[in-house]
Amino acid sequence: MESLNFQTFFSNIQSWLSTNILVKDGIYQLIFFAFAWISASLLNKLILKIFRKYKSNVVHVITSFIFPLFFLIITYLGQIIATYFHWKNPALSVGINFILGWISIKILNLISLDQALKKILKYLVWLIIILNILDLRVKFEEVLDSFKFNFGSIHLSLLSIIKGGLFLIFLIWISKKTSDKINTEIQKNSKLDPGAKALISKTINISFITIATLIALNSIGLNLTAFTVFGGAFSVGIGFGLQKSVSNLISGVILLLDKSIEPGDVIEVDGNYGIIKSMNARYITLSTVIGKEYLIPNENLITSEVINWSFTDNLIRLTVGVGVSYKSDIEKVMEILVQSALSVKRVLPNPKPIPFLKNFGNSSIDMEIHFWIKDPENGVERAKSAVRFEIWRLFKEENIEIPFPQQEVYVKEMPN
Repeated sequence: MESLNFQTFFSNIQSWLSTNILVKDGIYQLIFFAFAWISASLLNKLILKIFRKYKSNVVHVITSFIFPLFFLIITYLGQIIATYFHWKNPALSVGINFILGWISIKILNLISLDQALKKILKYLVWLIIILNILDLRVKFEEVLDSFKFNFGSIHLSLLSIIKGGLFLIFLIWISKKTSDKINTEIQKNSKLDPGAKALISKTINISFITIATLIALNSIGLNLTAFTVFGGAFSVGIGFGLQKSVSNLISGVILLLDKSIEPGDVIEVDGNYGIIKSMNARYITLSTVIGKEYLIPNENLITSEVINWSFTDNLIRLTVGVGVSYKSDIEKVMEILVQSALSVKRVLPNPKPIPFLKNFGNSSIDMEIHFWIKDPENGVERAKSAVRFEIWRLFKEENIEIPFPQQEVYVKEMPN
């Protein structure tokens, strides 16, 4: 029985080949298809030899399309010849569809999209190719168009939604590439400060995406004026659910305009100290010296006290205090304090470190050394720690005592 089924199966294949392929018209087209392959391969090798000396990504991308494009052109010429001689066999037409699918997949591989989305688009390409080969694409589109959706005065179909979605993906990709190119040129402009660059970049990105979305919606037949009915509801949403987001967005614009903080500034807010790495629509990224990154809402920077260590100048004065014994030579101590500060590479020699006698304490003479650094992004406490270590080391070499708190108790008489 199984033998009979296999015989029937192979018999059907043989019959289909005899009827559709192994006929005069089909053999002619297969021969021409092979000729197109060989010709495209030879032309590809010839052009690659010419472009071999050019080493760039653009040339590499262009040369990768030479073979399939020549293959497509020559095969298409073969189809014109087949039409002229009234060859009814669809072999060359099938070949053209597969070449178009191949080229489409190569183009998709060049586009920077999410991998899952890219995979879906590849399946969609091959679905369209197969429908074209089977001459079912028009009927398939009619079926998709038969699924209608009505939202008040808005009329949509499944086909229009799919076409609009694909067109939107294409427009967003184009707008992203264009805005990235413009933003790159903006970043190169030395006349603009970092805050202005960030503001312009965000405005361009939002504008391009908005325009792309509106064009895609208009392309599927949506009357954009219909969206005005959602204006009131959207305003209520902003008033309740989105008030924090809108507040952060507006605060971000204010920060960019008044230039109170900018990318690269060293700030301290709510006990967090670090460098502003980026300013976004909703928050800033604060990178600390220990590797942590804080996402601080823009609103907090408007309403909270912010210390900007590099607002007008990176030059910062720091203070380190130390207590010495009353037996110590104060003039010598002052010399050592200055020497300790200058021993640290981060401490600037100008302005020169200044020692002070701050107070006469209960157990010690309280001293201070004021010194300046110009790299707060490397950590303020690190600089203080380095100076303290040098003070301790030099005090030890000079036998200068750092006393600990002590009290003397006098007993006038012992109780009985």
